[in-house]
Amino acid sequence: MLTIINAGSMKNNIFHFNNAGALFFAKNINKFNIPHEIKMAKFKNGTRADIIDRKNSYNMLIDLMEDVRLFFSRNTKTSSVVIGMDRIDLNEYPFEVVREAIVNAVAHRDYKINSSPITFYIYDNRIEITSPGKLMPPLTIVTLESANPLHRNKIICDIFSKTGYMEHYGTGISRMKKPCWRKV
Repeated sequence: MLTIINAGSMKNNIFHFNNAGALFFAKNINKFNIPHEIKMAKFKNGTRADIIDRKNSYNMLIDLMEDVRLFFSRNTKTSSVVIGMDRIDLNEYPFEVVREAIVNAVAHRDYKINSSPITFYIYDNRIEITSPGKLMPPLTIVTLESANPLHRNKIICDIFSKTGYMEHYGTGISRMKKPCWRKV
């Protein structure tokens, strides 16, 4: 059973979502005027000159995660290697890293910035994910992995934690680095 605390309030027998509640549960998030778009694109070569595939998603946050997974699957390669009697499928990029980066981009974005979406761009040689907003002080790129967890959007992080998308312990960067160095 999933219990969500602080996703909204009841007044005059009418439930009113707060922003986090709207982002996770509203049928039509756009009527709340909360920026939550993820703009996805697959580009030819290493520049943004030629778009091969695109998708803009305005869904509830959990559905956004699925939209990213489907877009990733559609626009990246999978190969296989045989080790002993086992065939192992290898994604061009470790999806667990992409998943963690997208969850962090959504959970920690600055929702006060409504002029920019989260972007998920796939190039021939890299993936770039951006999220509106700067790191919250005292965080820096250097201290990001070793710092105590800091949450810009506590309720969103709590809900992601309860749904299994986020561990909520500040371990994401370390877990992202590990699959990037794994060898088969």
